[in-house]
Amino acid sequence: MTIFAGVPNEFVPNTLADADEVNENNDFIKSWINGNNIDCADNIRPLGISTGCIEDGAVTEAKLATGLLDGIRTTAQARVIRATLLTVGNQSLTTVPFDNTGYESVEMHNDTVNNTRVVIPEDGVYTIKAQVKWEASAALDGKLTYAELQENGSGLMGRMTSTGSALSENVSVQVVNEKRFTAGEYIQLKVFQASGANLDTVAGAVWMTVRKVSDA
Repeated sequence: MTIFAGVPNEFVPNTLADADEVNENNDFIKSWINGNNIDCADNIRPLGISTGCIEDGAVTEAKLATGLLDGIRTTAQARVIRATLLTVGNQSLTTVPFDNTGYESVEMHNDTVNNTRVVIPEDGVYTIKAQVKWEASAALDGKLTYAELQENGSGLMGRMTSTGSALSENVSVQVVNEKRFTAGEYIQLKVFQASGANLDTVAGAVWMTVRKVSDA
């Protein structure tokens, strides 16, 4: 049975025999509080509690039971985009600078400083997906192009290749991988084309997503 301080006595059960009326009285209490524009500062609270208000920042993770937040934590994830076209030289493996952060749940990317990197914020297993899309060009017909993921500037994580086709098509290449990382490590997308000349990517169609899927 819960007794509320600051609530009119007629809404509060007097004895344990009145406990069956608690649910009904609770409805009255809610109605009375709403009708009288009661808020936290008016100190409506269960008896024995020193205040009706919990101040901002008063409840920290350290004060909660172990595991209470499991399953409701914000998943570390980000999507970064090359919003403008990128000119890639013939047979030049080029690291993509991402000039736009589509979203991020925690800080993982900076649009101007070290903007080729998506930085891992916490230990865990992550899924990485990335795409490059080339402007249509007859020069790419039958020629090699690929996208690859690298970790920490040198470790090859995965590569997907494709062969260019007709002038009317924009060739896209996607690459996917999943791996365990340590906080502070970073991932980059590198692209390659062998059309025989410089080739532009499609603005906004080169991107990478990084999402934590497990603590394991």
